[in-house]
Amino acid sequence: LYTGLTFSKQARRTEEGIKVHLEVENRSSHRVDDLKVTDFVPDIASVKEEFPMAKPVIRKTNNGTRLVWEIDSMAPGEQRVFEYTIKPLVEVEGGVTLPEAELERAEERVQKTDEKTVEFRPE
Repeated sequence: LYTGLTFSKQARRTEEGIKVHLEVENRSSHRVDDLKVTDFVPDIASVKEEFPMAKPVIRKTNNGTRLVWEIDSMAPGEQRVFEYTIKPLVEVEGGVTLPEAELERAEERVQKTDEKTVEFRPE
């Protein structure tokens, strides 16, 4: 595994829905090229099409929505943050575990975040 990168995912409930925050940091001493961040939102939630940071490529699938952000290059010490909001469509008792996000480099998976459990109810 490529160790120069740190990759994390957070999810928290806000008034607009559930805000998901992904962070990539290049902790190595050299430039890293051709990165891809992929996250998946199960079909029990919809993705708000407003992105405060970079807009991903959005692909709808049978079981949810896949979000993909491409990062051409990251300098040493550089950090990228991606945020998006999802709206729960159904109530799930005990919350929902959002799947881990993935970080790829040149088509090879280098890291995954932890899964995140959030309280899940429609407004």
